[in-house]
Amino acid sequence: MAYSAEEREFFSFIRSNFFNKNDFSKKIKKNYEEKNEKLSKEHILNNASDIIFYLVKNSTNLWNKVVKDIESNWVELFLTESIKEQKKFPKIYKLFKNLHSKKIDPKNPEQTTVNVANHLGELFSHLVYSNKQFAKSKAGSLFEFHIQTLLNICKYKYDRQQELTKGEVLDFVFPSIKIAKKNPELCISAECQNTLKDRVRLTQGKLQKSKIKRCLFTATGLNAATQSDHLDLSENKITQLKELGITLVVFKKIKDGKFSDENSVISYEDFFNTLYPNMIEKTKSD
Repeated sequence: MAYSAEEREFFSFIRSNFFNKNDFSKKIKKNYEEKNEKLSKEHILNNASDIIFYLVKNSTNLWNKVVKDIESNWVELFLTESIKEQKKFPKIYKLFKNLHSKKIDPKNPEQTTVNVANHLGELFSHLVYSNKQFAKSKAGSLFEFHIQTLLNICKYKYDRQQELTKGEVLDFVFPSIKIAKKNPELCISAECQNTLKDRVRLTQGKLQKSKIKRCLFTATGLNAATQSDHLDLSENKITQLKELGITLVVFKKIKDGKFSDENSVISYEDFFNTLYPNMIEKTKSD
């Protein structure tokens, strides 16, 4: 669906009044600790999969509430802004002015309701679509933030958004990009994908000539991210990742239930308790 540059800016303005990524992420963490227990290294090492599942699932539920607020209150938000602020979106400002001057008939409330719905229908449909696209783009970064939160609590060393190969930005490099450039065979890189539909081909194409161990963190398989991600983990995808030397990191229930004999698939508990500590031992002298 195509919409104008002005509409794109307008939708971002509307969302900014309802959504702040840092506040959103903190709220999810706070919610977990209120309903479960305070996040500590010991708790993470024993329950990493359950914690990540909760954080991802809660992100989805909380975002749905934000969307409901946006789509219920966007008109009121715009109309209560100053005229100066409204005029930053001239076509949308004119749309509302035309509605007020031509479409409102106090003597015929039924027709007025129809007129308002027709007049704002296209803009509203664009807002709904924009929210869906925004949710897709933010889901991955929020998942990455959840992983980062657990890594920080465990005091695990990493660098974020770094290039080991020119033009290939990595979500995480363990324990650091400096060591990875010197001795890549001792280090780990990791990409974060909410589901395996996100950008599997992009991940598969990264670091094919590097000796670094490649991991792919995913929240897929138990419908935490979407209502259908239980269909993501096909044999074909697992085989593709395995052939490329990529270790898939999944929820413990997925590892134990579907891939107990597959070495290229590990759980989050395996990563936090075994894979990362073993790597740290190997890189201590660097």
